[in-house]
Order: sequence, then C-alpha cells, then structure tokens
Amino acid sequence: RAERGHRPGPPVVSPCPVTPASAPGSPPSDPSSSFSETPRNRGEYGRAAARDNARTNPVRGIRMLRENNTIVRFLSHAERRELLRHCHGQLRQIVDLALNTGMRRGELLALTWSCIDFEQGQIYVRDSRNGEGRYIPMTDGARACLASIPRQVGSPHLFPGAVDGQPTKEISRGWYASLRRAGIERFRFHDLRHTFASYLSMAGATQREIQDFLGHKSLAMTNRYSHLSPSHRQQAIRRLDAFLAGEDITRDGLRRTEARALPPTGSDSL
Repeated sequence: RAERGHRPGPPVVSPCPVTPASAPGSPPSDPSSSFSETPRNRGEYGRAAARDNARTNPVRGIRMLRENNTIVRFLSHAERRELLRHCHGQLRQIVDLALNTGMRRGELLALTWSCIDFEQGQIYVRDSRNGEGRYIPMTDGARACLASIPRQVGSPHLFPGAVDGQPTKEISRGWYASLRRAGIERFRFHDLRHTFASYLSMAGATQREIQDFLGHKSLAMTNRYSHLSPSHRQQAIRRLDAFLAGEDITRDGLRRTEARALPPTGSDSL
C-alpha cells in the first residue's frame, strides 16, 4: 500500500534465464533481435516515466544501426529429414507445408480451407505482406500434407487453435523443442522460406519464378534467397571446365556423345 508522500521508485525488473546462443534449438542471436527489443524497451521506459515510475530513460539516445537481413541459412536434405522427424502433430504439418510452399508463418496459420484448391492444384494466399494475394502451385509434398490434415467441424481454419473460431497463434515452444531434438542450431522459422527458395534455385528455377512464388514486389528482395549450396556452385564450375575442354554438355551436367572441336591455338581466350 502506497503511503502519503511516498514517491514510487523505478520499476523492478526480475531476472530471467538466458539461453546460450550455442545451445541446439535456441533462438539465433542475430542483429534483428536488437532491432525489435531496443524500441520496445524505449517505449516501456517512456511509459514508466510518464507514470512517475522511472526517473530516467536509459535507452533514449541509442542510435539504431542498419539491419542486415541477408542471412544465408537453409536446411540440408539431412537436416530437413531430421527436423520433420522430430516435429509432431500440427507443428509437423505446418513445417512440412512451409518447406513445400515458402509461405510465411503468419500466412500459414491464417490459411482457411477456402484457400485450398485441390482440383487446380494451388493454394491462395489471401493476406500477403505486400498487400496483394498470390497463388502457389502445390508440390506433391504439399498436396500430400494438405490431404493429411483433418478438418475440424465448425472451423474454417487448417490449423484451428484452442479458442473456438480462431487459428493457432503460438508455435514457438514446440518449434524450438523440435530444433533441440533434431540438433539443428541457429535456425529460425522464417529460414524455412529461405530453404524453399534455395531449393527452387538449385532445381533450376529462374529468379522471376522464385519472385512470383515468394510474392516479392522487387527482384532485389528475391536475390537474397537465391544462394546456391557449395556443391551446386562446384557443378557450375565443372560445366565450365567441360565446356572449355571442348565437351558439349547439357544444363544438368550430362555430357553429350558428340564433342565440340577445340579452337585453334591462340584463339582460346575468353
């Protein structure tokens, strides 16, 4: 009980356990976390000062640095299989669908059955970040995943939550637990989208096609999702070696039976 004339002191912040960044399955300690936490702390201290619960705002005046969103992280085939093996129930279906569509977490959780067209083989994303809807063709994996999801009577959502009529909101606890069990480190849910785009690129999809699947308005946004794995980069160099050696090869690296004649001496410079 506050006594007359007593001025409340600064808010007491209770300590909370900090998970080491190196622990398997822990949230990655990337720069983007500071970009979300610093403005939040600044606002909390500002509101506390307005209520006379804080004398100063220690976060005021901190200059924000430019955020680097170019994070190169996608699952290897072994990691993908291991992650899916350790995801269970609804989370397993959400992760599987993310890997097969490149959809964002919010887009996945907001899906309703009216967005699924099995006949045309496509998924309609109604609430996209760029403000425009888009259609995503179903892979065989996406179709099988969607067919395995049971429909809940009275709910239009693919992933209904605990509250009637509402979709699932929170999957972080199960997500990080699955990462720990799979032994996968420094991996965010959004990196499933990066994985989908990287697989597309390695399968030979053009940047325009990847842009269309991801729903990016500019090609510049798609470029950060187009990194190839080292093995595929080496395959590209091997194709160049074969070409310079006079072999006629296809895009997928298969040598044709006929060899191209070598250029005369002195004219083989690029």
